[in-house]
Amino acid sequence: MKCLTIIFALVLSACSVSSISDTQVNDKVNQDIKQALADNDKRLYFLGGRVPNFPGVEAKEVELLVSHCGKRIMENTSDFIKKEDDLKARELAFQYAKEYNQRMKLNCLK
Repeated sequence: MKCLTIIFALVLSACSVSSISDTQVNDKVNQDIKQALADNDKRLYFLGGRVPNFPGVEAKEVELLVSHCGKRIMENTSDFIKKEDDLKARELAFQYAKEYNQRMKLNCLK
């Protein structure tokens, strides 16, 4: 998936997940939302794991939004954490998905 690949490229180039700024995440979300809407793709992201997690979406909204707009997994996400880098990468994926979903759900039911 392009966005996750780019996020991990940012991680590698920055040498640390903690050094990626909120501005970098917001800029990437803005770019990805613009492209997704141009492609008429309003799917929401969820993180992999035993229980799918839709960051930025309230539990009572999930069923309605997914039925209208669809869903897609953030690739390479899991709730299985082996090392600290896995946790940092999951936190970054959560931050990205939360921001993306909060913005996309405004477009979802239009």
